Amino acid sequence: MKDKEFIIRETNNLDELHVVEKLQGAALGYPEMQVLGSNEMATIQKNGGVILIVYDDQVHKAIGFLIGFVGSQSGEIYQHLLSMGVLPDYRSIGIGFGLVSKQIEYAQMQGIEYITSYIDPLQGSISKLIVGKFRGKVMGYFPNLFGSGLEGIDRGLDTDRFSVRINIKNLDIPFSSFPNPDAEQLLDKTAKVNETLFHKGFRKIIGYKLDLNGSRLLVEVPHDIQKMKSADMGLAQDWRSKVRDIFGILIPKYHVVDFVSIKRSEVRNFFVFELLE
Repeated sequence: MKDKEFIIRETNNLDELHVVEKLQGAALGYPEMQVLGSNEMATIQKNGGVILIVYDDQVHKAIGFLIGFVGSQSGEIYQHLLSMGVLPDYRSIGIGFGLVSKQIEYAQMQGIEYITSYIDPLQGSISKLIVGKFRGKVMGYFPNLFGSGLEGIDRGLDTDRFSVRINIKNLDIPFSSFPNPDAEQLLDKTAKVNETLFHKGFRKIIGYKLDLNGSRLLVEVPHDIQKMKSADMGLAQDWRSKVRDIFGILIPKYHVVDFVSIKRSEVRNFFVFELLE
């Protein structure tokens, strides 16, 4: 799969925007009521936003997308990464990395200095990409930002989100989408806030310490929250509740500086927190 050729570019007609409509359902599981329509995407695109589409060039198939729009706050103009997705058979091979890289290039050409996004901290793949690879700075934590009862990738859980900002003015896009080799040492030498146990194919939180005062701390999050939800929704909801408690205590005193993924006998994901000076 890694040897395949993929084309990432802006959509250039309404037919492709209709394809992106379908990709939102196929890649993210969104029902029709949650899908951004072609007319809305055309409006975004004609007003400085970007709609990207990815093709598997060997089979001429659309396999992924990214939607970004222009925003303004306190006199600053930025791009907001609203949504992105890749079909299941094409995940974990760097396509998400390519999509965000292309959005950054587009925003830089506009003279825009940063990109924002809301990311679910329990979704390991997007956290690894935005916080780990592109050094996104977590600006805040918002419990249940979009309410409950959504479908697709949000099914069954409150929509807790990190607000993240990627400064792109002088950003050199990372050379590789592959893991940080220093992550192994970090795991062994850094205190972990939550203690977890591997049980029946998934990790569960069996305790957490909120009185730690180290300069650097790790908070573990699930490797694959979607698989966990399919197998045990109660366990996934328990993760949401306990991680919310942890973030609520840590974030006034600590800030998120990295996201690391470690593979030994299993894959484990961690946010890296550092004490605010």
